Amino acid sequence: MPDGAAPVLDVRGLNTVFATRGGEVHAVNSVSFHLQPGELLGVVGESGSGKSVTMMSLIGLLPSPPADVRGGEVWLAGRDILKISPEALRDVRGAKIGFVFQDPMTSLNPVFTVGDQITEPLRRHMGMSRRQAVDRAAELLDLVGIPDARARLQSYPHQFSGGMRQRVMIAIALACDPDVLIADEPTTALDVTIQAQILELVKELRRKLGMAIVWITHDLGVIAGIADRVMVMYGGQVVEQAPVRELFANPRHPYTRALLRTIPAIGGRRAERLQVIAGQPPILKAAPTACPFRARCPHAFERCHVENPLRRAVGPGSAASFARPPAAKTATARNRSRSASAEAASKGAKAPPETFASCRKPSALFGSAPSWKAKTGVPCRPSWPAAWQTGSSASSSASPTSTQAWMRARFVSSSAWVRARRACVCPPRQRTPAMRRVSSPLSVRKGVAANSIWPRK
Repeated sequence: MPDGAAPVLDVRGLNTVFATRGGEVHAVNSVSFHLQPGELLGVVGESGSGKSVTMMSLIGLLPSPPADVRGGEVWLAGRDILKISPEALRDVRGAKIGFVFQDPMTSLNPVFTVGDQITEPLRRHMGMSRRQAVDRAAELLDLVGIPDARARLQSYPHQFSGGMRQRVMIAIALACDPDVLIADEPTTALDVTIQAQILELVKELRRKLGMAIVWITHDLGVIAGIADRVMVMYGGQVVEQAPVRELFANPRHPYTRALLRTIPAIGGRRAERLQVIAGQPPILKAAPTACPFRARCPHAFERCHVENPLRRAVGPGSAASFARPPAAKTATARNRSRSASAEAASKGAKAPPETFASCRKPSALFGSAPSWKAKTGVPCRPSWPAAWQTGSSASSSASPTSTQAWMRARFVSSSAWVRARRACVCPPRQRTPAMRRVSSPLSVRKGVAANSIWPRK
């Protein structure tokens, strides 16, 4: 992607409304983004977030009525294509902007051969003769990896497999060498093997042709592998934009974080249940005047219910739309933590570590092994509460159940609790045969602290 180049596509404040029997539905609300030459922009979000409607609104593919593009600008090649005539817009579709639809079986005409459907835009936009268009169509089928391309021009869509039909759709979209290619979930209906082939094909075509691509998908794994920049949509508006590495490493909007938590993890401890985002996306009967994610957001506060936050810069090349929590609430939580630490210090005990990063340090979890052994006869100890560090008879009566309750109180987040349980083990050099390690998930359910060290009785 050339640095400092003018955007090939610039969308500003796009608004689309649908008229229904139940009233108006504001499907797209003040959407703005740009696309640089050679860039691949990934668009993600739940079904109903406005991804496909936004892209179809750009080139007038929505039926009107009921759809009505009520505002905004779409700049392509120095002109606003929302203000041009329908005849001029037909010259843009296919020639300047190619579109790969989600379901090729319903997008391809079943009564025309594949060759007829590929040659139509070539003759319409590029003025080729029939023979020239057939030669170019055969080249395109060969480019997208369909064997015996010239003979397959006489085949009908039902004579192709699902992956082959999607390749035909890509060939039609690429026929006139457009400046922008919009791919609306092109791999959703395909199996994993064919999906990988389509992704490799898009990467190769992008490298050869250098065109800008908008890739709409639900699969964040696909976005991580092919995108340069990611746009997250929810409730018909853009809630976050960022370079792909920045978005996955440091998501800012609560909705983006919730999406990333729903990705199943391959490594580590297996979760009992997959993470989900509770609730449903909103149906906007009017232009949003409050945060559309407030009903499903665990961080929502008063301001979220009365104000729709504007998108603001949160880092180099990154922007997000969310309200900051009140500073007083943050200060209160911080003072409460400091008070707890001071109280623990006044009792002569080590204050529990404030963050999990400090929990990972052996010095935070374990005291001096010789001094502790002199007190209790146990070679080493975890960092238990103050009453359990005195070496008195009260420490011997402490049960695994009370230990687990204290640990759960210190690590409220379930993921932090799991990591803390893993960390609470003796260093390998201090283990002795007189100790045992409890690590079964069943023991946790029975009230025994997992990964805890207890002397044999």
